[in-house]
Order: sequence, then structure tokens, then C-alpha cells
Amino acid sequence: LGTVGGTDAAFYNVSAPTDVKGEITKATITVTSSTVTGRDYEVGNTSVEVTVTGTSGIIGEDSVTVTAKGEMTDANAGTNKAVNITYSLSGADAANYQLASETASGTVTIDKINPAYTAPTDLTATYGDTLAKVELTDGWTWNNTSTSVGNVGSHTFAATFTPEDTTNYNTVSVDLSVTVGKAQVTIEWTEPDYTYN
Repeated sequence: LGTVGGTDAAFYNVSAPTDVKGEITKATITVTSSTVTGRDYEVGNTSVEVTVTGTSGIIGEDSVTVTAKGEMTDANAGTNKAVNITYSLSGADAANYQLASETASGTVTIDKINPAYTAPTDLTATYGDTLAKVELTDGWTWNNTSTSVGNVGSHTFAATFTPEDTTNYNTVSVDLSVTVGKAQVTIEWTEPDYTYN
């Protein structure tokens, strides 16, 4: 509140107006850097983790934090997938700040995962066969169908499982056991002609 001076000051009082209003503009925070973290494929999950790594504009020791979340347009696995980033403010002094921009864009890699599968069992073959004669269940193929099943006994051979959804799931290569049995030998005998004597 001001004071009154001069020879006639005693005749005056100073009063403050009651309707004076002022506007304080919020300070602006700029996100200077952020990192999008890749992850494995998750069914139906379009969210990805975004970490704010750099900001400017926070005054002194004010308590304000910039957080971020990221969303992809779909949940599928892939490389350099587009991410829409949204920033927000929190903290005791957040009401005194605004963001220069509340949105940004980035990219992320979502890795394929291994599928659940059931390996074929009780596979059998006959000595002399190749793997082409050993049938596998749907989704499974031998890595080399021309491979001989080998001698009588139990042997393992490489096979690959291919899932229906190859966009989000890896093919899986495992060794399958085949039990090889003896081959049947057919003897043909022709009765000779002879004369009783």
C-alpha cells in the first residue's frame, strides 16, 4: 500500500482498490527427449512403456513431473511400429505449468514369441524308410524328409512347428523321437517239378 506526502497530506487517506485482478501465465515445460521401450508380443496389448528422459522449463525446486504413455495402432509384432505418445503433468506444483506439446510420436519393436505346442509322440517307422513315410500332425514338418530313419531302435530327427499366426509367433524347431522297427522279409518259393521214381 502506498503513502501520501506533501503539505496537505494530513487531509487525505490512502485506500486500496478491492476489484484489482491480475493473471499469472503458467510456465511452459518442453519435453526434450523420451525413450520408447520395446517388448515381446502380448495378445491384444497396444500399450508400450515410454520414459521421459529430458525436460526444460521447470523453475527452481518446483515439484512437477512429466509422465508419458504410448499406444500403437495394433497389438501385432513388428519392427519400427508407430507409437502415439501422450504427456501429462503431476506433482504439487503441476497446476502452475503447461506443456509445450502434449503429444509426440515414436517407433518401437515388438518381438515375436514362441507358440504353445504339443510335440508328436509315438512315431514309428520301418527299417529302410525315410522320414517322408513318417506322418506328423498338423503344423509339423520334418526338416529333411529324405533322411533315412536308420537302424532298428529309437532315433531323433529335427522337425519344425509352424503356428497359424506367423505374424506374432515364431516357428519352433525341436527333435522328435522315432521308433524304428524291423522290416518284413517275404520269401517266395516255387515248388520244383519232379517225377516219382
